[in-house]
Amino acid sequence: MSTLKAFEYIETVLDESGFSQWEPVFDKENIGSTIIDRSYHVEFTGSTKESQGNKTLSMRHSFLISIFFVGYQKEKIVSRELLAECESVIQELCGYTKTLQNINAVEFSRLQLVPFDEVENDNILVGVIEVDVILDLCLID
Repeated sequence: MSTLKAFEYIETVLDESGFSQWEPVFDKENIGSTIIDRSYHVEFTGSTKESQGNKTLSMRHSFLISIFFVGYQKEKIVSRELLAECESVIQELCGYTKTLQNINAVEFSRLQLVPFDEVENDNILVGVIEVDVILDLCLID
């Protein structure tokens, strides 16, 4: 299934970049304090049809990638490090596709830095990356 290939692709890029995955599908608010620094969470936000022919279906899969860094009262320095890491991930995601079968493109939509929880803990910064992965499926006759 193309959605699984898109997940695997994103996870491979992030794992190879040295991040640790937070695996629960929807619960990114309960990441343990001992593992939150340099961890990531991938959220699938939906799929749409790009195009369809007699034998192929091109699908656009949308994802939110959250990368967590702990500031330890050095939020300015850590925010710049996180921004640099997010930009590096975007470059990898958008440039890595040529070696993977059936991935037509990865399109970057948005990057933002936000506090993990403004009320409880503003030392944890989150880089949120929005990307679309476009893949082809072969239709069965």
